[in-house]
Amino acid sequence: MQWQILAGLRFFLAWIVFCNHLRWFVPSENFLLKFNQFSAFSAVLGFFMISGYSIAHSISKKSEGFYKRRLIRLYPLYFLGVIVSLLPFFFLESQIQTPYGEFIFARPGWKAVIGNLLFMKGLIIEPISSNPILWTLGLEVFCYLLAPFLIKLSTRKIYFLVILSAFTYVLYPHLGLPYYSHLKYGLGLVFLIWSWLLGFLYFREKTGPNAITVKVLIIALGCVLLGANGFPEARLEIFTYVLSCLILMYSTSIKLPQKLLKILDYLGEISYSFYVFHIPTLIFGYYILEIRNALGLVLISLLTSILFYYAVEVPLKRIRTKSHLTSIS
Repeated sequence: MQWQILAGLRFFLAWIVFCNHLRWFVPSENFLLKFNQFSAFSAVLGFFMISGYSIAHSISKKSEGFYKRRLIRLYPLYFLGVIVSLLPFFFLESQIQTPYGEFIFARPGWKAVIGNLLFMKGLIIEPISSNPILWTLGLEVFCYLLAPFLIKLSTRKIYFLVILSAFTYVLYPHLGLPYYSHLKYGLGLVFLIWSWLLGFLYFREKTGPNAITVKVLIIALGCVLLGANGFPEARLEIFTYVLSCLILMYSTSIKLPQKLLKILDYLGEISYSFYVFHIPTLIFGYYILEIRNALGLVLISLLTSILFYYAVEVPLKRIRTKSHLTSIS
């Protein structure tokens, strides 16, 4: 039951991020934009924390083939996410300004495309403006690369890394640096890995004698950091973070009807493709299909995520399952 509830949480966090970008295409008074109060940034922190937890589970359960499993899970849709980001510019000008929010989508050069395909954003390349959310997946990949080494560290050393990253996070707004998505040289990872490490740490300590201490630390530290360096216009940003923590910690205690669990599980299944493709879909829907209705933009974004889920993720799941059964036999 735990993973089904976490799947529902993942979709809710993706929905918050979606609504944050929907504001570029609809008037500010649209009722869907009220979800922006939950804070897209806190949603990203929630994603990182869930990722840290699930990666610790994956590598602890089976360390062999870890990188291969992560690559198959992440890269096919990520690759398509970069490619699909280029499609609107075959129909539109090289620069597009959003009708609301004053954001500009620009056609990327070949260096930017190749750099993003090779996960060089955050190191030497900036994200593609027509799909800027992919910067978070770049940080995820760095965390995946570190996971086999982190799993060997003592809990005390993990605590030290959390505190070190949290300290740099507090310093960030005083350094005159651009937003996290535009940082280079791995600085984004330095500033934000504390949230991923908290999920990683919780998996290791959740059944130990320090479980309560770790729970208090995770919630308290996040609240303090968001209070010191957050986005005050998003009034519910701390609520979103705390909600993510509580669901992660107590999902096994949440009892829901089986039908609702199946719905949450399905929403979680499509959440990755929804997250990866929603910005290019919004651009395509608004400028090329001329969809001006917010609900229409929501519908086409969901349909796109479902399409890519069945076209890419479902076949890959079958291949992984077949490979697993073959290795057992």
